[in-house]
Amino acid sequence: MSRVDATVLVATYNRGHLLPGTLAALESQLVPDDLTWEILVVDNNSRDRTREAVASFAGAANVPVRYVLESQQGLSHARNRGVREAHGAVIAFTDDDVLPAPDWLASIAKAFAKWEAD
Repeated sequence: MSRVDATVLVATYNRGHLLPGTLAALESQLVPDDLTWEILVVDNNSRDRTREAVASFAGAANVPVRYVLESQQGLSHARNRGVREAHGAVIAFTDDDVLPAPDWLASIAKAFAKWEAD
């Protein structure tokens, strides 16, 4: 397991059609060069093409993207699975239908550094 500064965790259920937009917005994050991070998509037992959407995106992404299947239904199960699988010292949650601002992750990292948060 390789440790990174941050994991962006996206729990999803049957949103394979929305994930490419969310993942593209995450990949476009403007982060400091010394910030290491990953995207972790937790599929909460989707019946659509979620796995394929993540695999397609991950193949060309410039940030590590991982996929995990959580078969027990429910957002809390998906998020808890993501927390167990995350490699980041900090875990940032976002939803599968959100397009985070380009400075979203950098702002989180800046706040943690400024306030020496754990």
